Amino acid sequence: MERPECHGICSSSSTHRRFQEWRDTGVFERFWQNGLLACKQLDGRL
Repeated sequence: MERPECHGICSSSSTHRRFQEWRDTGVFERFWQNGLLACKQLDGRL
């Protein structure tokens, strides 16, 4: 029996569904905001 080729930890449809869920709940925006705060703390500008 041949083993199916592995392309990651989940299917592309699952990945897309999760991306949409995270986008809609603001996960990526919070990552971005936290990154800006970290940059501001490191270099004192922004």
